[in-house]
Amino acid sequence: PVDQAARSLQTCAAAWIGMKLGRKLKWDVATESFVNDDEANAMRGRKARRAEYDILEIMKKAGI
Repeated sequence: PVDQAARSLQTCAAAWIGMKLGRKLKWDVATESFVNDDEANAMRGRKARRAEYDILEIMKKAGI
């Protein structure tokens, strides 16, 4: 199921961020963000390389 796959991916991404930062992190499932850690939260995404690939803008235009 898609929701299971998303949670699995979140776990892998959170572990990778913790490894890169070299410290333990606390993940808040409800907000899908790290608790009190701006540096870790900044690593959760990146700016789209090109405007036509910006998924947030694509979803906004689609009304999602």
